[in-house]
Amino acid sequence: MGARCTKPEAKARVDWSLEQLLAGRPRVTLVREAMAQWGLSEAQGQRIVRAGVEAILATYEQVDRTETLARCIHALEQALELAVTRGQPQEICTTVKAMSGLLGLGADHGHHSTTTTRHGRSRL
Repeated sequence: MGARCTKPEAKARVDWSLEQLLAGRPRVTLVREAMAQWGLSEAQGQRIVRAGVEAILATYEQVDRTETLARCIHALEQALELAVTRGQPQEICTTVKAMSGLLGLGADHGHHSTTTTRHGRSRL
């Protein structure tokens, strides 16, 4: 089991965890690395990684959804304008689909009814 650490050392460990999580590293791997690097128990390693996760969640709790949505829509409008200017139909479709999803427009494709053709085949 690792020796007690100072507050600055504890903060450095949580910062390390946060950086690793943001880089997409798996939590299980981080717990193992923390255990090996600082001589911690598994529970202590999990606490460090959990603190990194909580730091990420705290960041997103402070996000203004309306402002974020507005910025996303603005960026998609710029991408759409560029795709139209460049004559890129696939990019136009992708951008419109993304905007539609953000704004909740279009048909709900989650609940298709199945019908049968005259040849006995099902179709949506």
